[in-house]
Amino acid sequence: VSNPPSATNHLAVGFTYPEDCILNTGKFEMSYDPGATDFDWNVLGGNASAPDANDVMASGTANLTGDATGEWYFIDFGGIEIEADQWFYLSVQYRDGQIPGSDVYYCGGDATADDPYSWYTVDGVSWSNLQGVTDLMIRALISTEFASSVILDPTMPSIPNPNATIMRADATPDLDEHILAKITSIPTANPQITSPISRDLLGYNVYRDNAMIDFVVPTEAWDNDLEDGTYTYFVTSQYDGGESEPSNSVTVTIEYTDVGLVIIDLDPTPTGGIIRDALQDLYPGGVMVATSMDEYDLIGMDAVFVLLGMYPNNDVIDSSNAQPLLDYMGSGGNLYMEGGDMWYYDPQFQGAYDFGPEFGITAIADGGADLSQVVGQGFLEGFEWSYSGENNWIDNIDPSNGDAFTVFRNDQVGYNCGVAHDPG
Repeated sequence: VSNPPSATNHLAVGFTYPEDCILNTGKFEMSYDPGATDFDWNVLGGNASAPDANDVMASGTANLTGDATGEWYFIDFGGIEIEADQWFYLSVQYRDGQIPGSDVYYCGGDATADDPYSWYTVDGVSWSNLQGVTDLMIRALISTEFASSVILDPTMPSIPNPNATIMRADATPDLDEHILAKITSIPTANPQITSPISRDLLGYNVYRDNAMIDFVVPTEAWDNDLEDGTYTYFVTSQYDGGESEPSNSVTVTIEYTDVGLVIIDLDPTPTGGIIRDALQDLYPGGVMVATSMDEYDLIGMDAVFVLLGMYPNNDVIDSSNAQPLLDYMGSGGNLYMEGGDMWYYDPQFQGAYDFGPEFGITAIADGGADLSQVVGQGFLEGFEWSYSGENNWIDNIDPSNGDAFTVFRNDQVGYNCGVAHDPG
């Protein structure tokens, strides 16, 4: 092809078959530069002398998701009818503006094969044969009226043997339907061999609203960044001989909720769901529970709650994980934190970050298992709660400056267990 490439550049391989057939799938061995994300392919007409770039039977774009140094890509053509002895060509087409070393894709070739069916064109009109240079790594998979699946390889001319053994699908009712879907013919064998084998599963096609959106090998697919609405999904299995019938459909409705409150529940005995349910009755926006520090961008949230639990069912935030919370407080955010050991014991003995200075808290003692009543102070004066949850080593804390004040107190024993901080 030219340097730099242009849209009139094609690499193509020609095929023909002596019987009427259906062109199901193309195989393209592709490598690519770091900036290339997909490649353009075509099914072209033509004759034994050359392809015809103006006779486009099908065309499309395939994502480059495999090994950049070379990998096979399977393209489903949806079943193109090909007449007996008709020539057709599979081509890779280049694009205007591509820069070698940056975003160009390349079709693989086998220089050891003497292939008279590989071609290239620079201007889209005049074609040159690559015989003696390389065998372009492009293959076609077809099927015949006898349910045969045949791989067309340009180095193996498809000449039926007069002594061929023909296996008709309707003559083998005892075969499983999946085996009937692929009966592989080896046209150069003598006599010709037709043998039923299991289909080779390549992966799964994922469809949204009847349009294919992804091809995956594992049984998992993601469809992100969707707008509000209702979407219908189904999948098909992609075999080397074609595509299966669709699976059952699943309908999903997406309704975006603007999240304003986040509860980061790191407590091994989680209570975030209970707090969320209570807040949803009071707060008009979205309330979400997270189980890690990085699930949400906290900046801009109306409030963030962090639950660390009570010993021995507790978690520790060290200095390497504290920054999202420090940034949130620095932006003027409203942060609530609770944990039986987070103020006194954990910063001194467990490597936890000491949030005391940010909250205006002085840790007085490690405490004990003595919390059964909580009395409101300050703006919570007049409220009183009974406590019957986990009850080990309840840290005793006091306000450390004029911006901090007590809001929870254990009056029965005589220590503070909750402090609020308002720096203004």
